[in-house]
Amino acid sequence: MTERFTLLSELGRGGMGVVWKARDEETGQIVALKLLREIYAEDPSYLSRFERELALAKRIHSAQVVKVLGFGVRQKLPYLALEYVDGPSLHSALVAHGRYAWPDARGLIIQIAQGLADAHAAGVIHRDLKPSNILIGSDGIAKLADFGISRGLDLTRVTATSAMMGTPAYLPPEGPVDERSDLYSLGVIGYQLLTGVVPFEGHTYQEVILAHVRTLPDLNRMPPEARPAISWLLAKEPGSRPQTARQLIRALAGIEAIPAAPLASAAQPGRVGAGSSRKSVSNSPPMPSARTGGADARSRPGGRANRQSLIPVVVGAIAALAIAGTLVVVSTGRTGSTPPVAIAETTTVAAATPTMFANGGDTMSAPPISAPPSMAPAGQLAQWATYGSLPAVLWGNGVARLADGRIAIFSACADGTCTTATTRTWILDPKTGGLQDGQSMAGLQFDPIVATFNDGMDVMIVGGRGSSGPISNAEILDVRTGEFESIPSMSFPRDQATATDIGDGRILVAGGWISRASGVNTPTDSAEVFDTKTRTWSPATPMSVPRALATATRLKDGRVLMAGGDRIWQGGQYAPNTQEALTSAEIYDPGTGTWQSAGNMSVPRAAALASVLPNGDVLVVGGWSDGHEYALALTDEYTPGVGWRAGTMPSPHALCRMVALKDGRIVVIGGLNASSDASSETDIFDPASGAWRRTGDMKQALYRPAAIALDDGRVLMVGGETTSDSDNVGQIEIYTP
Repeated sequence: MTERFTLLSELGRGGMGVVWKARDEETGQIVALKLLREIYAEDPSYLSRFERELALAKRIHSAQVVKVLGFGVRQKLPYLALEYVDGPSLHSALVAHGRYAWPDARGLIIQIAQGLADAHAAGVIHRDLKPSNILIGSDGIAKLADFGISRGLDLTRVTATSAMMGTPAYLPPEGPVDERSDLYSLGVIGYQLLTGVVPFEGHTYQEVILAHVRTLPDLNRMPPEARPAISWLLAKEPGSRPQTARQLIRALAGIEAIPAAPLASAAQPGRVGAGSSRKSVSNSPPMPSARTGGADARSRPGGRANRQSLIPVVVGAIAALAIAGTLVVVSTGRTGSTPPVAIAETTTVAAATPTMFANGGDTMSAPPISAPPSMAPAGQLAQWATYGSLPAVLWGNGVARLADGRIAIFSACADGTCTTATTRTWILDPKTGGLQDGQSMAGLQFDPIVATFNDGMDVMIVGGRGSSGPISNAEILDVRTGEFESIPSMSFPRDQATATDIGDGRILVAGGWISRASGVNTPTDSAEVFDTKTRTWSPATPMSVPRALATATRLKDGRVLMAGGDRIWQGGQYAPNTQEALTSAEIYDPGTGTWQSAGNMSVPRAAALASVLPNGDVLVVGGWSDGHEYALALTDEYTPGVGWRAGTMPSPHALCRMVALKDGRIVVIGGLNASSDASSETDIFDPASGAWRRTGDMKQALYRPAAIALDDGRVLMVGGETTSDSDNVGQIEIYTP
């Protein structure tokens, strides 16, 4: 039909035209091509409006929204090109599987709300949200379709005859007016997910519309735990609903309370057009074309069962793309970039030059730490030595250097199972081996994101996991006083995100898992910035793709390189799981607040680490590429303005620790090995020669310990997890290069 697109197979038909799976011959990309009927090309004013609406839709940048790639007219036939999603519509999923359990429905609602939030932020109101406009892809990501397009396509003809837009079953009482109208439609979808039927039906459009205005939905058909959220969304008065999609997400994530508001003061008791009696399946269905991966069992933070960490997340049905009621199956062609981890600046790499506070407390018994021996001669293995243990278990990032050189240890587990955190902290004196209690943390944060800023004088501790999943808590440690100060929470709960100092007292936090349901961890592409001067958070431009377990590194020019990460994580309690690690990278410019592509690494990587080298390049090491979580012995080095080049290292490492020594060398410690077991191997990289070599092994094989460089040139390692998945430890070791 067109020179640019080769039609491959028909995907669906509808009143507006035919949808094809097609190949874009200019880019080689597979797209969903909607060919419209000639009648829509007859009206110049319609085409002008169509162009404006498409321009508006293209402003939306969201992992939960189908991307509009372009449009045109060929032989009087207008067409739309959209990204291709390989999954059914939510409508088809409901027909095939029946109703959903609340945990899965809640997760899906969060995904849809995220798409709405991103669209609303771009000034776009959906106006026709319904299950056939939501696609469920094989990657488990829910995508919304038809933003602004249904208005552009239908406004002239539909409103001329009935003064109505939208599908009556999902139409709010006031009509499609603003963001809150979209949220009402989402409430109808939520009700349908839980009951298998819409709340209001009738024999005519008028009956259905009157039911929306006058009748209360039968909430008794839903699980009790779902009623507050759905009744909030279905409030008759817009002012009684969530005022923004982000407010809804925060409430569903447990950050804000759901207000007790009446559905509608004008509503009459009883049901008009009660839902269909079609039988619903009582069990929550598995996501179509996607692995649910078994039961959503609670896994310990340290166990191999869930190394990415537990998060309340969505098992999303993925968006079905419908253009004016015609199903379009589309799949995202974007490759995302992952936030790289910067040494001393991000959650996964120990700070190279952090300074921490000194604090009083009762001294506890601990073996003395002897004066550092001389450095090992070149070619010889350096030494690890055991120096006692904590009176608690530590798993994850939780150490920082105080202003006087002592080490603060925080964010430990409350018990050996690591199912909850403790506010207790400790201070270790590397010179004497003395261990004493420190100031209590402001909140419970296990395996948080940690970033130093203000030239090492302050440490941000943000996100991670609490007793019931990912959290949005945030606090700051003042290394001069040793005090933990509670600060406002992030807009989303985040686990395995990144945090990076971007200068001028600001911290960029990006990505991470925001929820977990039925064995699916859901990452986010969102980012936000904390300003330490005003003590406030503000939204930042989203990344090009959702990512968790990525790396974030501050470049010498102040920009932030994000690399790799997991875009998909689905599975049961133990590996192997279904994962999609990313090769892509992108750079955030704090000056413009925008992201730009930084190309692709040689292999996909999640759970890797990164560090800035003295020449300004960024070294990314290890990680894993798939759900087996087999660690890589591969590296990638990024030269700004030039690109990536691949390399190798002596040992495979994932979920390890990386520390920059005083002499500029970089030590990579422990983690998982090529068999996905805990490793004691330690490698050292010399940027001056570009050479790697094996160095001494730790006394115990551990993954995800905490590690930090000491003032005397040695490295302190605390805690970790063994291969057995039952031995979270508080062991302390010191490495002498």
